[in-house]
Amino acid sequence: WMWCDAFVIQEAHVTNRDWLAFLDDLQADGRAELAERCAPRDYQVTSDGQRPFWEVGEDRRWRMLPDLDGDVWQPDWPIMMIDYASTVAYVLWRRERDGLPWRLPSELEWEKAARGVDGRKFPWGDRFDPTFAATEYHAGIALVAAWERPVDISPYGVRSMAGNIAEVCLEPGGLDLPDDPRVRIGPFPLEVPEHVASRGGSWSGPPHGVRSAARGFGPANRGLFTQGLRLARSFVRDL
Repeated sequence: WMWCDAFVIQEAHVTNRDWLAFLDDLQADGRAELAERCAPRDYQVTSDGQRPFWEVGEDRRWRMLPDLDGDVWQPDWPIMMIDYASTVAYVLWRRERDGLPWRLPSELEWEKAARGVDGRKFPWGDRFDPTFAATEYHAGIALVAAWERPVDISPYGVRSMAGNIAEVCLEPGGLDLPDDPRVRIGPFPLEVPEHVASRGGSWSGPPHGVRSAARGFGPANRGLFTQGLRLARSFVRDL
């Protein structure tokens, strides 16, 4: 067993709507260069290099564009195609806006939020059903809003932890989990590692990736279509 101190985790992923608010605030605050740097980008080769998915309109507000396949992202879909540096910028912005010490969840905090206290294999129990979460086995559906899969919810009420999008965690990717029986949370790392750890299944993931104990990692210097984020913070009771 392991002990995890109390923490707060968002009910759902950070969405495109949330990210638009972030970019618009940077734009209005005179940080247009940072806003452009943090906009989701396609890493596929095009004639003009990396192609942005979003652009600034004449009203100086950010808007979503169709991707290279012609698909239009929906506001309540989870944000994706963002690198770790952009993730750090968003977390720092949320800290400043909310006055709360937001960070990314550690791998074991994330797993605790998904599995509860009974060690279930999936957020809903021990039996896998492809209709319960937004995975590649669910009738061809890709991304959805978090509340569109009511069964993909953990004992703590956290949504979309089995499907939809994998989520970046606090630790660098590829590390062994600690043997310490107490989960210890270090400072939120601002430097970009080579790889980032991730947890959770995704819209294109196989069944073994849906398990709450499954671990993943990916490159930190570019975004992925299968990876987003949700925020967490340590819980401190006011005295």
